[in-house]
Amino acid sequence: MVLLNSSAHQIYWLGRYLMRVKFAASHLPFTEDEKAIRFAAAFGLVIENAELLNHYMLDKKQTFSLLNQLIIAKDNIQELRGILSSHAYAELNNVINTLQAQPDALSKAVEQCTRILEAEHEDVRLFL
Repeated sequence: MVLLNSSAHQIYWLGRYLMRVKFAASHLPFTEDEKAIRFAAAFGLVIENAELLNHYMLDKKQTFSLLNQLIIAKDNIQELRGILSSHAYAELNNVINTLQAQPDALSKAVEQCTRILEAEHEDVRLFL
C-alpha cells in the first residue's frame, strides 16, 4: 500500500486526537480546584474550579471539549475512508457515533478505536 502524504497526515492527526482524549479523560473527574486550574492553565484555559472544568471537558458546545476532539477525529476517519478497510471504517464510526459524555466511556472508546486502527495495514499503523 502506498500512502499519499495527505493520508499519512490524516492518520497522524487521528492518532494525536485519540491520544489527547485518552490523556484528558484519564484525569476526569477533577475533584480539587487547584489541580483543575493548573490542568486548564497548561492548555491556555482559564477555569475557576474543578466543577466547571469537568463540565467544559464534556460539553459539545466547547471547542476544546473531549467530545469535539472526537468529532474532529471522526472527520479524519471520513478523510481516510479509501485507506481504511470497510470493517475498520464502519467500526470506528460506530464507536464515535455511540459515545456517551462520560470519562470512562470516552477512555473505552479511544481504546476501541486504537485497537481497530492497530489491526489495519502496517502502513496505517506506522503513522499512528
